[in-house]
Amino acid sequence: MTSLQKGPNSNTVADGFSLSDERQPVAGPDIDFSYEDTPNEPPLTAAESGMDRHLPNPDAPKLHQTHQGEHRGDFGTVPVKASSKVYLWALCAALNSCNLGYDIGVNTGAGPLIQNDFELSDIQIEMFFGSINLFAMIGAIFAFYVSDKFGRRHAFVFAAINFICGIAIVTFAQNYMALMVGRVFVGLGVGFGLALDPLYIAEISPAARRGELVTWSEIALNVGIVLGFSSGLIFGSIDDGVAWRYMFAMGAILPIVMIF
Repeated sequence: MTSLQKGPNSNTVADGFSLSDERQPVAGPDIDFSYEDTPNEPPLTAAESGMDRHLPNPDAPKLHQTHQGEHRGDFGTVPVKASSKVYLWALCAALNSCNLGYDIGVNTGAGPLIQNDFELSDIQIEMFFGSINLFAMIGAIFAFYVSDKFGRRHAFVFAAINFICGIAIVTFAQNYMALMVGRVFVGLGVGFGLALDPLYIAEISPAARRGELVTWSEIALNVGIVLGFSSGLIFGSIDDGVAWRYMFAMGAILPIVMIF
């Protein structure tokens, strides 16, 4: 088989092809990718690129677009069906988004109870509410490092552990500082989860079902918000000083499910 040699200006990415495109050579001398690879082919004109002659010419080496990461091997007329395991893993990944939704929704009912219990000012309670988004941004920034180095599933476990630690600290907090420390861990878990959910779901999903399954992350986010709102109804009859602790503690259920 003839070896292929790239010319100085033959970057396949710049030509619109992925780095894994397959090149099939023709018999003959070594080919430099000036694309002038047939004996009688005239030089390229100023208006032409190598690609203009490369693909239509049956005697020249052909580039096949692999669509790596886009079609997951099902590029063609017959779509690959999603197995039950794909749906299961997509559902598990979406639980991270549900965690965020719950932490947003639970603030509505638990916030006033915390403010009364610790006699917090309006600024303090607003900092408590808003800090989760600040720390979520930090978690999202570093999510790629953990997921690329240790793998997607280990990154999910890392996010779940952050959730559990943060929720435990908030639940048993005896002062405002402890509340904020717990919020740091919860925020980091939120950032990791939201960065990983759509990425992981897209990677495991066949092309024909990818759009459908990725939306599960957004659906789970809104389900979590509804569950957070509902926690105020569930514990509405309990003493206020204890009710908000139970409301936040319920947020640890989904992360525990994620781990096991």
